[in-house]
Amino acid sequence: MLVNAYKIQNSLNKDIYLKAIDNTNVMADMVEEFDLDRSNKYPKLYDDSIGVIKSKLKTKFKKRMSKKEFDLKTYTNRIKYELKTMEDNGSIDYMLIEEDIKSEMIKEGRYAGYSRGSCSGSLIAYILNITDIDSIKYDMSFERFMNSSRVSLCDIDSDWADEDIVRVKEYLHVDMKNKFDNLYTSEIVTFNTIGLKGAIRDIGGALINFNLDNSLHKTDFTKREVLTFDKIDNMSKNIEENEAEYRKKHPKFFKYVDLLNGVITSIGSHPAATIVSPVPLDKEMGTFTLTTNKYPISQLNMKEVDGLNFVKLDVLGLDNVKIINDTCKLANIERLTPDNMDFNDLKVWEHMMVSQLGIFQFQGDFAHSYLKTVFKKENIQKVIDRNPDIPQSMVRLIIMGIANGAIRPSGTSYRDALSKGEFHDNGHKVLNEFLAPTSGYLVFQETIINFLNQFCGFTMAEADTVRRGFAKKTGTEQYIPKIKNGFIELMTSKYNSTKEEANELIEQFLIVIIDASDYIFSKNHADPYSMIGFACAYLRYYHPLEFLTVLLNINVGDMNKTNDITNYIKLNTDIHLSPIQFRYSQSEYAMDKETNSIYKGIQSIKTLGKNVGIELNKFKDNIYDSFIDLLDDVYNYENKIKLENYEKGLKAIDKKIKKDYNDNNKKIVPKEILKIKKQKLSASLTIELNKKIKEFKSQHNTNSIVGETSLE
Repeated sequence: MLVNAYKIQNSLNKDIYLKAIDNTNVMADMVEEFDLDRSNKYPKLYDDSIGVIKSKLKTKFKKRMSKKEFDLKTYTNRIKYELKTMEDNGSIDYMLIEEDIKSEMIKEGRYAGYSRGSCSGSLIAYILNITDIDSIKYDMSFERFMNSSRVSLCDIDSDWADEDIVRVKEYLHVDMKNKFDNLYTSEIVTFNTIGLKGAIRDIGGALINFNLDNSLHKTDFTKREVLTFDKIDNMSKNIEENEAEYRKKHPKFFKYVDLLNGVITSIGSHPAATIVSPVPLDKEMGTFTLTTNKYPISQLNMKEVDGLNFVKLDVLGLDNVKIINDTCKLANIERLTPDNMDFNDLKVWEHMMVSQLGIFQFQGDFAHSYLKTVFKKENIQKVIDRNPDIPQSMVRLIIMGIANGAIRPSGTSYRDALSKGEFHDNGHKVLNEFLAPTSGYLVFQETIINFLNQFCGFTMAEADTVRRGFAKKTGTEQYIPKIKNGFIELMTSKYNSTKEEANELIEQFLIVIIDASDYIFSKNHADPYSMIGFACAYLRYYHPLEFLTVLLNINVGDMNKTNDITNYIKLNTDIHLSPIQFRYSQSEYAMDKETNSIYKGIQSIKTLGKNVGIELNKFKDNIYDSFIDLLDDVYNYENKIKLENYEKGLKAIDKKIKKDYNDNNKKIVPKEILKIKKQKLSASLTIELNKKIKEFKSQHNTNSIVGETSLE
C-alpha cells in the first residue's frame, strides 16, 4: 500500500523509497517490548507526610473553628475518615502542596475563590485553607472528590484573579521546587489542530471554481455545482446541522477535507494545568520549552498524562474572584467568605433580582430571568414547606444551586417545571422525601451517590464508582443486580412495600438515573459558585460605590460591559459618574466617598499609559493658578528624575570599576554598564559613560573588559 502511494506520487526514485521503507522496518524490529508505568504518581514531599499534615490540621483546626458552633465528634470523625482515605490513596503530599501554595498566597494578600469542583467535599481541604467551604455544614460529598475505590486520581482546581495566576505559577514552578528537591513540575502541551470548519474553508479556497459534482476538475462555469466562496462559507457555517447531507452530496470534496481535518498546525501549553510529579518529567515523558512560556512543557498531552496517572493542579482565572477581593479591600472590610456571610439576608436576595450586573453565573439575560422566576415567593415557600428540616438560611442558596444546573442545556427536562414550583412525584413517599430539596428532580451527581448508599447498600466509595460508570456508560451491568436487590430488600423490610412494587419503583428510578447521568451537575461545584454570586450581590447592595468602581476597572477595555455598568449606575444608584478631573482621577477608575462619585481613569485616554496617571497624581495637593503652572511642574519633575538617574548611574559606574578591577589585571565585567544601556538613559549619560571607559583603559593600559566597551 505504501509502495503504491509512492508510485502514484511519483516524487521519489523507486530505490530511494524502498530503502527508506526497509530502514524503517529495521528500526522497528530493534524496538524492545516494554511496559508503561501506570502506577499512581502522587508527589512525595516529606518523609513523614502523615505527621506533617496532622500537625497542620491540629494548628489550623483551632483557627478555622474557633468562632463556630459545631459538633466536635462529627468533625473529628470526618477528618479521621478523610485522612485514612488520603493515606490509602497516597495523596497526602498532594494536599500539602496545595496547602503550601494557598498559605503562601494568603501571606502575600492573594486569595483564591471559595472552591471549585469536587474538592469542596473535603473537610480537610477546608481546615487547611485549600477551600473556604465547610463540607459538613453545606452537606458536600467527600466521595465525589476522593475515595478508596476510585480508579482515577483526584485533582484540585482553583480560581484566581488573573494577575495572581502569574505569581501562583511562579511559586509552584520555582519557589516550591527550590523548597522540595523531590518535586518536579511542568506545564502540559496542547496540539492545535485544524477543525472541520477550517478544513472546509482551506480546501474550498484551494479548489475554488472547481466542479463539485464529479472529479473536482476545472469547470467552464456552466456546471451547476461550481465551488464558490459563498458555497464554502455556507457549508462551513452549517456543517454541524447538515454534515451528513453535505458528505452524501459531495463525497470527493470531503475526501480532501478529511485529509486536512485534525492536522496539527502548532503547539502551545495548557492555560491552567500543571503536572506535579515525584519523578523527573524530562526523563519520564520528555519536556520542551516555548518562547511563550518560561516553564518546561510536557511532550505528552493531557489524555496521555492522565493515562499514565500523573496528577495535576489547575490554576484558572475568574474575574469574580478579583471583584470580591478588590471590593472588600477598597471598602476596608474583611474579605467575604461563606463563614462570615449571612445567607438569610433577604435584602441581598431581593437586590439580586434587580439586575444581573456582576452576579456570577447569572449575568446573562436568560439566566437572570430564570433566576427571578424560580425565586418567586410562592416557589420558595413550596421548597420550605417540603423541607422543614433545612434551615431557612440555606433554602435560597440551595435553590440558586439548583437553578445553576437548570439553566444549562442539561436542565432542559426539568427547567420549566422547576420554575413553576412543580414537584415531580417519584412513586413513593420515601423517594419523594429523599428528593424534596430538589423538588423531586435528579439534579446533582451527589444525589445518585447518596441514593445508592442509603437505598441500595453501597458504600459511598462504591456508589461514586457506579455513578461514574453510569456517566461513561461502561461497566454498570455488573452493579444492576446489586442495586435492584439492595433497593427491594430495603423497601420490603423497612417500608412494607411488596417485591413487585419495589421492583417497579427501582426499574423506573434506574431509567431516571441513566438518563440524567449524561448531563447531571455537581453540587460540590454549584453551591460554592452560588456563594460567589451571593457575595457579588452583597457587595453591590452594601458597598455599591466600591463594587462598581472595581467592576468598571475590570471591564475597562470592553465597551459593551462598560455601557451596561454605566446604565446600571444611572438607573439604580445615586452615584455620580464624573469625567477625568485633575486631583480626583487616577490611572484607573477611582471613587470619592465624600462626593459619592466615580471618576474616569486617565489611562482611558488614548496613548496615555498607567504611569501617567500615577505620576500626575503626585501633584494633586499642589495649588496652581493656571494649567501652564501644572505643566511647568510636570516638566521640572521629569528633568529632576532624569538628573537623579544620571547621577546615580555615574556613581554606580565608578563604584563598579573600583570594585571589579584589581592589581592583577584580571578581566572585569562592568554589568552596570550593560544594565544602564538596557535602561536607555539619556544621550549625555551615554557620552559620559564612554568617556569613563576610555579613561579607565588609558590609565590602566588594558583592554580586558569583558562585554561591551561602548554604548554607541
